[in-house]
Amino acid sequence: MTKRQIYDDELHAHFVTFSCYKNRRLLDHDRAKKILLGVLNPQLARRNTTCIGFVIISA
Repeated sequence: MTKRQIYDDELHAHFVTFSCYKNRRLLDHDRAKKILLGVLNPQLARRNTTCIGFVIISA
């Protein structure tokens, strides 16, 4: 099994996007969005990174 390589340079911004499995509408409710943010914030702190902006779209 090969080890996953991560390429990252300091001071570079990254754009991350994802969708829910089979386009399920999991983010239609505010509670679900708050849970998502509650998970993302500790991960940012753990990796010593900064989020400069985000968008949650439930369409």
